[in-house]
Amino acid sequence: MSLIEFEEAISVYSRARARLPPVPAPVEPTGVAGLLAVAEAFDVILLDGYGVLTAGAGALPGALETVAALKRRGKPVIVLSNDASAEKRDIAAGYKRREFPFAEEDFVASQDLLASAMAELAQVRRWGVIAPADWPVECLGASCEILDADLARHDGILFLAAGTWNDAAQLALENTLRTRPRPLVIANPDVAAPDEAGRLSAPPGYFGHRIAESLGIAPRFIGKPFPEIFEAAMARHPEVAPDRFLMVGDTLHTDILGARHVGMGAMLVAQSGLFRGRDWLAYCRRSGIWPHFVTATLAGPA
Repeated sequence: MSLIEFEEAISVYSRARARLPPVPAPVEPTGVAGLLAVAEAFDVILLDGYGVLTAGAGALPGALETVAALKRRGKPVIVLSNDASAEKRDIAAGYKRREFPFAEEDFVASQDLLASAMAELAQVRRWGVIAPADWPVECLGASCEILDADLARHDGILFLAAGTWNDAAQLALENTLRTRPRPLVIANPDVAAPDEAGRLSAPPGYFGHRIAESLGIAPRFIGKPFPEIFEAAMARHPEVAPDRFLMVGDTLHTDILGARHVGMGAMLVAQSGLFRGRDWLAYCRRSGIWPHFVTATLAGPA
């Protein structure tokens, strides 16, 4: 697992601005005492997972109670995940172990969008998949196999997980794409992922943006902040207007930017995820990305 510093992650997001959705007009955030303070103003609630609901193996304080209260009120809740390396049944099982009252149908994940993205690239006959060696690559189709040292034999690269990725592997991938350009799909656009100790790991998005900078190419990113994953969530409730959805997340450049780009409401959880212990307001000013609401934690004060 590659670790990065917070400022490096912010710098990558800043340099990637042209590859991300355009920044919406600024709004003045309203501080609120948790999600339930505004939930009734929206018809559907979208929740990020890590940093909003969970941290490591456990639920964040107040998260279980908040989700349970939403369920009691009959409020539709969808967990929107950039995790493309896990199937929804496994994601749902993980939340069940943490005692969240979610069913499999309560999740929309990047992996849901892979089939259509790969179909768009019909010229790719053999995909090299960056994932753990034991990952069940057969679920993606017969044209997929785990990427190995023979990088040249793959017609396209699908980056699912970066747990074992390192600078040497990154350099080899850049070199083979420079020699023979091919489609590159980044199935998790996150640049940084916080853990319960406060460290930041580098997901596929970090490496994808590095490749884009180095080679001047345009990878295909799947997941937040790009519109397809939000559109997939909205398709679950076609009767609901975009501004009646509320996205709750801990990251400006994925959760907040993506939600605002498609016309949703956006709430930043400022002190249990990426911005824990940091001045979220300063980073809103730097990025130009503003949420409609801000709360310290899902259940806590602003």
